Amino acid sequence: MDLTRIIRLCVLGMVAVLMAVGIPSCGGDDDDDSSDTEVTEELTNRYDAAVNELNSAVRTYNTRSTQDVQRQNLAALKSDTATLRTAYFEFDKTLRELALPASLEDEVNAVLDAQGTVIADLDAVGEASSGPEALDLIQRFRTDKADQYDPATDTLADALRQGLEDGQSDD
Repeated sequence: MDLTRIIRLCVLGMVAVLMAVGIPSCGGDDDDDSSDTEVTEELTNRYDAAVNELNSAVRTYNTRSTQDVQRQNLAALKSDTATLRTAYFEFDKTLRELALPASLEDEVNAVLDAQGTVIADLDAVGEASSGPEALDLIQRFRTDKADQYDPATDTLADALRQGLEDGQSDD
């Protein structure tokens, strides 16, 4: 096994461990008597901005990957795939930094689980040895994103908006 493959396997293993642990900061301090962190407009806006930034990276990837495949430029495709993979990790970092209410732990973990799937798909594209193989793997990424990732991020966004509405109606 070459060094690049070993490093990728190690990174993938670390991501799997992090996702299995979930988001420990999702509910705040255990010593806190409050049952939940409040959903604020700022929190909802930060989440929406992170999703929009990731979606922009995906749109760029879709355009570039199509051009890379048409030009049969596997090296450029792998580079574009690595860039998108980094965007998913940045989104993950942002999501973990948000002080999300404990009541949203299931929704957050669903996003993280789906993210693990699409990152694994992107890793597979990065390992592709031919254009046709890469094209099949890109389709798998797009399917998993549409079937798992997008619904999970939408569900979390809806839950945040509902929490914001509920908090405003309590005033």
